[in-house]
Amino acid sequence: MRHAKMILALVLLTAAITIPLGQSAFAIEVVELPVPTDPTVAFRIMFKAGSQNDPAGKEGLASLTASMISEGGTAVNTYEQILKELYPMAAGYGVNLDKEMTVVAGRAHKDNVAAYTDLLTQAITQ
Repeated sequence: MRHAKMILALVLLTAAITIPLGQSAFAIEVVELPVPTDPTVAFRIMFKAGSQNDPAGKEGLASLTASMISEGGTAVNTYEQILKELYPMAAGYGVNLDKEMTVVAGRAHKDNVAAYTDLLTQAITQ
């Protein structure tokens, strides 16, 4: 689960940069559920922020952000390049947005998890 911890560290770094000084820290919980017979690695990264956290006058911001994570490019790759890299891995990721939370979920075969975590990390942080 080294890759899960690597993604978590990058997400935490990004979140820490965007938290204004003086605000309280947030709780982090990592849950690992190994399934020895499953050759895939699944990720679910939950943020306790959803549409209820949209600023007044900027309703839809959480939805736009979720769409950009799941259907947008990054600073390194265009969306088309991301799709071309994910296709041979038979991997993918998506975002579910709710009123109270946003969940980034994805799955890749364990042989491709290193390349996959790079793409997933870029999608979340860039």
